[in-house]
Amino acid sequence: MVAAGCSNEGAPSDLDMLTLLDQYEARQGPQDPTTMIEVELGEFFITRQISVYGHMLYLNVNLFAVIPKEAESDFQQQVTTRRNRMRQQVITSLQDVEIEHLRDPELRWLKTKLVHDLNEVLETRDIRSVLFTSFIVNQG
Repeated sequence: MVAAGCSNEGAPSDLDMLTLLDQYEARQGPQDPTTMIEVELGEFFITRQISVYGHMLYLNVNLFAVIPKEAESDFQQQVTTRRNRMRQQVITSLQDVEIEHLRDPELRWLKTKLVHDLNEVLETRDIRSVLFTSFIVNQG
């Protein structure tokens, strides 16, 4: 007999971001760089207090989305029509960063969060990855 209910046990929301990323990458397989392009999303700067340390965290990043070439036109239109919502979402995602996330040299947690959040706000599934051409972190 199979039972279904409202239990949260084993629900996808229980998985951490790195587990979700591993599952996503396993389904995606390797990406052919000749079929992907990089689209600049802009420069972002945030300041946030780190509650544990009582210090300020300053992040300054330049962000690109990696998308399939054939999606460029539709993607550019989505970015243009939702630019302010996209910028707000990136700022919100950067505000969620904790110090331990920044200790990962590949920034996997942050990249996974940005891919998910940007795909959602832009109503697309085209963003496969994000790239930082600059990523400056200061604590004060």
